[in-house]
Amino acid sequence: MNVLNKHMVRFIRPLLFLVLVCSTAGGRLFAEELNSIRGFFLDLPEGYTFMGGDGQTSFTFSGPDGVALAELKLYSSSAYSGFSAFTAQIRSQLDSSMQLQNFMYGSMPAALGTFSSGQGGERVRGLAFMLHQQTNADGISPYYLLMLSYTSLGNYTADIDFLESAIDGFSLDASWRSHPGPVSTAALANLTPGRPKRASLRFGAATIDLDWQPEEALLAQQLVEREYRVLMPYGSAPELIQPAMQRFYRLIYRQSAISLDRLALLLSAAWEGGDWAGPVAAAPAAADGSQALAADFRPDAAGPRYGIPSNPLGYTAALLSWTQSFIYERDPTGSDVVNPISAASEQRGDCDARALLLAILLKRENINAGMMISLPHSHALAMFDMPGQGARFPWDGRSWLVGETTAPVQPGMIDQSQSAIEDWFGISFDY
Repeated sequence: MNVLNKHMVRFIRPLLFLVLVCSTAGGRLFAEELNSIRGFFLDLPEGYTFMGGDGQTSFTFSGPDGVALAELKLYSSSAYSGFSAFTAQIRSQLDSSMQLQNFMYGSMPAALGTFSSGQGGERVRGLAFMLHQQTNADGISPYYLLMLSYTSLGNYTADIDFLESAIDGFSLDASWRSHPGPVSTAALANLTPGRPKRASLRFGAATIDLDWQPEEALLAQQLVEREYRVLMPYGSAPELIQPAMQRFYRLIYRQSAISLDRLALLLSAAWEGGDWAGPVAAAPAAADGSQALAADFRPDAAGPRYGIPSNPLGYTAALLSWTQSFIYERDPTGSDVVNPISAASEQRGDCDARALLLAILLKRENINAGMMISLPHSHALAMFDMPGQGARFPWDGRSWLVGETTAPVQPGMIDQSQSAIEDWFGISFDY
């Protein structure tokens, strides 16, 4: 596990208009996440500073280097005859030579392009994202949205990762926070899939046959590496490392989660249907010295099926055992994080790749799960919001059952040398 790859926590407090959830460092405000009464969310890289705007239809943020900027503007839906008219107007004002990729973001028309603007030393270059929010389940009025992420022409190459990452921090609404951001969605829409690759995954006694796209996994890994490059400068800003790490994993989560929906269903079906029939490792002892019986980790035939596991602790233990069997793999020269699609399909990765994959798969089955990170121990664990015996970690107002992904142990067991609570922080994915 790379030392910089292990820390995150998130707080969302929706207020009026667009609200900053922030902390103060050196007299400046550093945005962690924004939530608008128009329904959308904005998760900017750490160090982006709110510079101004009317708080309703316009917002400007300065990037960590003081040169890059992010602007967001809203326009009345009645101001244009349609999305094509809106994008044509923006092109004429911003850069008439800008080439746009049109795609669907959710069910809404969207476009993404690279622009250049200005003269001489004032010339800038960056990305433009446009969207027409046509309908909203909460009765929010339709609107057109323009988000610009740009920097000086001379800084463009150095800042491109931050520029793309800022755009990718946009979410259409609360539910879309678990889906890929605009840059990632555009890349996926532009993807030409090859022939699916078949993976035969051993899950206890069951074999899960899964078709997956290596090209999609490659895009997911490219996002991991991009976000790792965004993360690296925070090594010199200790007060920002933890929230920067939290955002790092959030973006990886949202890039891959929906691609693992079918796998989550297949794994749940194998376990609930009895095909899993896997081994149960020694369960952690309770305070009175007793231990859970093997039956406590088996499906309950009378319980719910698919979507809500009949025995959440048992299913969690089964998935944990599955990830514990993965090939341990690290790449110290890169991000040191295997994207969740490759981790699942090729059954490989180190502690944080496995913990993140567990969180995705369990949350798709309505089991709240997350990660816990320790910089002192250079290690990551999974954490589960459920009853069960063993070690627990207090985080975000809850007491989480811990899960070690790299040793054959049940939920609730942790190496005694790593058990100090102050050595850890959590990452919850409350989507």
